[in-house]
Amino acid sequence: SIEGTKLSKRHGDMSVRAFRQKGTISDALVNFVALLGWNPGSHDYQEIFVIDKLIEKFSLETINKSPAIVDSKKFGWFGNVHLKRLIAENPQKVIEEAAPFYKKFNWDPMPSNEFLLKVFDIIKDTKSNYAELCEGSKILVKPPECHEVKEDLFPKINDNMRLFLNDLYKHLTNI
Repeated sequence: SIEGTKLSKRHGDMSVRAFRQKGTISDALVNFVALLGWNPGSHDYQEIFVIDKLIEKFSLETINKSPAIVDSKKFGWFGNVHLKRLIAENPQKVIEEAAPFYKKFNWDPMPSNEFLLKVFDIIKDTKSNYAELCEGSKILVKPPECHEVKEDLFPKINDNMRLFLNDLYKHLTNI
């Protein structure tokens, strides 16, 4: 859908498969879509639902009649909230769901699940889906070697910074 317009089947990439391919967290998608056309009521309003609570609270009486308007920033916020919750409550699910995204990097050696979860926990506050989470983890899982850093690409990185980054890499690989 085009940002800020009414939801329409004629605009944008709105299939569930497309969302899955982009790394969308399924709980966030269900939560977001439910609130596009439904209001849980004003007496105990909340926005974040896991599927069991959503089923429990859902009522046909509080469905909105007006067309929904998509807000991608809000959708990203839902993704971030559910991602942080999953990392804390169900880290194994995060590893499984993120696997298609981090395995495409062909890390050699492949980091342990424990290490990946530590990295994910460090960067989770700015990510809203599995693809972003894995993309953001690349620099911490496999930082570039000093000889891979080209002077013209990073002119402000001095020798001390290179030494620091190498030490950080060695430290992180030993966690």
